[in-house]
Amino acid sequence: MEFTIKEYRTYNEEETLNLYRSVGWLNYVNQPEIPEYQRHGIGTALLKCVLDTYENIYQKTLLTDNTERTIGFYKSLGFQMDTEIECRAFTKMR
Repeated sequence: MEFTIKEYRTYNEEETLNLYRSVGWLNYVNQPEIPEYQRHGIGTALLKCVLDTYENIYQKTLLTDNTERTIGFYKSLGFQMDTEIECRAFTKMR
């Protein structure tokens, strides 16, 4: 499968909600669809592009769902859980 990574310059809410639906991010939408594009390396390529763009930034932090699949994905790209590096992550929701 071929794909191109482009900078997203114009926000389109429906496109974003469709993306969330397609990968099951249900905190924002209710009825997920499983896309035909999943497990083709697109997410990996996107994240690697971001990491390459900011390679000189010492600490990169993200929050995500606590599922084996999600944890496995980020660990495969070199991320570690905060509990593995004697660190704590904090967040404030609204």
